[in-house]
Amino acid sequence: MAATVRAGQGATPGAHSPQCLARMLPRICIPIRHHDLLLGYLWPTDADESMGPEQITLAETIAQDLASALRREALVGELASNQVRLALEHALIATGCR
Repeated sequence: MAATVRAGQGATPGAHSPQCLARMLPRICIPIRHHDLLLGYLWPTDADESMGPEQITLAETIAQDLASALRREALVGELASNQVRLALEHALIATGCR
């Protein structure tokens, strides 16, 4: 599971943000990671700091699903870029401009 933390736990990479921070409600920081690659954070609000282990586990599962979706999207983008590059190379070769 991801390292999900609240204030006072002293763990990285995230923390429970206090309410006074930028006038935001308190929230829990849940890293969105694909293997060791940090893709972002999920910041569910926890106004009364009542999120229990079950809700945090659910949010961590959602973060894992988001990581998988973001990684798939990145791979599709890389594939499309490679296909465009290959098409351009073939066009240049066909016209003798390479």
